[in-house]
Amino acid sequence: MSTDALEYRKQVETEHLEHQQRLIGNPLSWFALIGRFPLKDGENHFGNQEGLFIQIPQLSNSQSGTLLVESGKVFLKNIDPVHVTLNGISPASTPLCTDVQGSPDLIEAGSVAMCVINRDGKFFLRVWDRDSAEVKNFSGLKFFTVDQAFRIQAQYTPYNPPLLRKRYNVIGNEFDQPYSGIAKFTVAGKECSLIAEEDEDELLFSFTDETRRDATYPGGRYLVAQKPVDGQVILDFNLAYNWPCAYTAYATCPLPDPQNHLPVRIEAGEKRYHTDH
Repeated sequence: MSTDALEYRKQVETEHLEHQQRLIGNPLSWFALIGRFPLKDGENHFGNQEGLFIQIPQLSNSQSGTLLVESGKVFLKNIDPVHVTLNGISPASTPLCTDVQGSPDLIEAGSVAMCVINRDGKFFLRVWDRDSAEVKNFSGLKFFTVDQAFRIQAQYTPYNPPLLRKRYNVIGNEFDQPYSGIAKFTVAGKECSLIAEEDEDELLFSFTDETRRDATYPGGRYLVAQKPVDGQVILDFNLAYNWPCAYTAYATCPLPDPQNHLPVRIEAGEKRYHTDH
């Protein structure tokens, strides 16, 4: 292996480790999720008792309450402020902030934390347990051996105006996704292409490939690339990562556009986390 190739491999492996540390370093990580409950209009009671609309066995008998959905807003009611807090203090009577409004309000009860998320106007309660078995038993992410051949230079053509296509997430919500351009490249002698989303100052490519049959998460992976220079963009599949749904059934990841299925094996980047997919 050349000096340049060895240095590149070390750089990618370091980025893999940093990505993993960012994931698991958050006490409210994807691995700590233990539930995602749809909220209906009206009262939604939560606690550890059987028969409740939202049953969370990790709560104690005194850690219970009600989420009231009313006029498109969610309120926290009927809690014991000694055992259940909102953002670390007793809750006010104002509506809860959801994830689409920035930092969501955090309901906490012992090791359990909860927040309300909004998906296409539908509310869900997302629940974490900081002491979850998934966190305690985390053994690391898995990656293909770094292969510089999968760091590919692609020809990038912007869409003007952006291409608008229907897209779905894993819980069935439909939304309009604007795509800013298309990258065309060759892998194993086959012509391939991926359409790109804007991701702040970068481009995001959400894709699947033939390894989803046996080696990678079937729901797709993503990679982030720098904006094109002189019509060229670097697609480094060694830095392709799983969507959070690869780790938990309680995430709400977007599914890759069918146009972004690559008819080749991309044996680079992150592998499956759960072997039973």
